[in-house]
Parts: sequence; structure tokens; C-alpha cells
Amino acid sequence: MKNKYFFYGVCNVIVGFLLCLFLLKGNPHNISRWIHYAVWGNVADWCMTVITGFTAFYLVKTFREQRKTTEIEQSRFLQEIKPSLKVAFKNKELVLLVEKNGAYNVVIINKSDKDVEIKDLSNEAHFENIQTGVPLFLDRNFQFPANTESALGIEIYYSDRLGNNYKQTFIALHNKHVISMELVHVKESPFDPRKI
Repeated sequence: MKNKYFFYGVCNVIVGFLLCLFLLKGNPHNISRWIHYAVWGNVADWCMTVITGFTAFYLVKTFREQRKTTEIEQSRFLQEIKPSLKVAFKNKELVLLVEKNGAYNVVIINKSDKDVEIKDLSNEAHFENIQTGVPLFLDRNFQFPANTESALGIEIYYSDRLGNNYKQTFIALHNKHVISMELVHVKESPFDPRKI
């Protein structure tokens, strides 16, 4: 919308200038009295001013479009390097697996109900990194208690290779289907080793 008004304004200025020249009937003597080159400059100066104005306008417009494109590419890149984690039951084992990209500064917190015991994860565990495809066994002989109301809960803080921090929660009820909650991007991990 702004571009349209700018274009109309420039067209009005050009038409007005041409109309003035027509009214003065192209007589050089009339024009020289009205447009004195010592005061107003010559035609080349005015042409350069108009061209510079157009150039500046379109440069600003191009920079804005380029900024949008850069933001889209940055977002796409962050999606590509984001680690993908999965917690699953394999036979009687409770396993954490990094499916895509390595995870760094990993902190695993047991948020399960009191009667749900994860043997290798009493409270929290810290890992410098977990590579893709290497399973991390949280419990090699996991069993839900007889109480069907109990829930398994694991909260994981981790970073990608550029230091962007994430938090992901995994929940499982007695039926042993692990549900991954939405991955949340956090500004700062409370367990970042650089801050401890």
C-alpha cells in the first residue's frame, strides 16, 4: 500500500514538472527566468536526485525482503540441527535414544510418582553429550508398580550443537505407552554447565 502511494507521488511530481514546461511553451527565455540554473541546478542534477531517490527506496525494500529470507533460513537451520529424543520401553528396559543430531549438556530428571522406581535414575543424571543412535539405558529391568494410578515422568534438558536449549517431557502410564510432550525451546537451561 505504501509503495502505491509513493509511486503516485512521484508520478504527480513528474506530471507537474512536464505541465510547467508545457505552460511555458518551451521558450528557453521563459524557462530560464523561472528555473535559473544557478539557483536550481541543471537537468542532470535533478535526474541524479530522482534516480538516487528511487535507488534508495528500492534498496530499503530489498534489504527488508532479504531480512525476511534470512529469518526463514535461520529458522529452517535451527529445525535441522535440533536433536530428536525418544524414550521407549524395549522388552523390560527403559531406554533413551537420540534419533536425530547429537544432544549436548543433557540433564535427565526423574519426575515420576514416588512408587515408580527407575533404578539408574534416582533423581537426576548429567551427561556431556549423547550421540545419535547410541541407546542410554535408564533402567534395564523396569517394572510398573501394581498401582495402576502411578505415572512415569521424565524431564530432559538438553542443547543442540550451537547451544540452543530445549526441554522435553516424557510421560507413561501403566499401559507402557510413552507419550512425548511438546518440545519447548528455553532461553537458558537451569543446568547449563557454563553457569554452574
